[in-house]
Amino acid sequence: MSSESSKFYISHFFWPLGVSLLSGCLVLYAATLGLFALGVSITAWHGLAFLFPAWIVAWLTLPGPARVRKSAWLLASLMGLCGLLAGIASQFDDLSWDGMNARIESVLGLSAGWNPVKDPAFQEGTRLAETNPYLRGSFVVQSGYQYSFGNLLAAYLAHLTGNLNAGKAVTPILAVASFGIAFGGLASLALPGGWCLALALLAALNPVAIAQSSS
Repeated sequence: MSSESSKFYISHFFWPLGVSLLSGCLVLYAATLGLFALGVSITAWHGLAFLFPAWIVAWLTLPGPARVRKSAWLLASLMGLCGLLAGIASQFDDLSWDGMNARIESVLGLSAGWNPVKDPAFQEGTRLAETNPYLRGSFVVQSGYQYSFGNLLAAYLAHLTGNLNAGKAVTPILAVASFGIAFGGLASLALPGGWCLALALLAALNPVAIAQSSS
């Protein structure tokens, strides 16, 4: 197999992976917000809002014949990847020495069934503010983290696994999606493979683009 054909194959693998992963996460986020308005808290069934869009996008973006089979394999790979990252993240505690315990409070409440639309009286960080001086009068308490993209996805992972720390897998999951989209897009421009890899890693490992934008 020539170098050009190899690069063509790689670009058409990472692009569907990244786009389908990000699409599934975005639809899951939107569906969770919509179900909040209907009085439905986070459940394991919310995962269907991730699976179907991710499979459809994978089917639309994968090239060549047997796209149904390829998209099924890609979806299975995405599920395995998310499970692996959640399993790794669950092994590490986050002491949140910087005062961001309010986010943990929000994720914990959401994963336990809190519906911020139907029960807006609860404010994440309020109870922690009683013991943590950093939170008193801080924007953290009233910042609306319960509606953030990262927190809702983290809450779903925590609910699904029963482990609060598993929610931290959202960051590497978004990093994988960013890498796939960036690498696939750059490779389609016929850039050298080394440049594609370097720039895609730069996009995937950018802490501002991945960690901060999700919250």
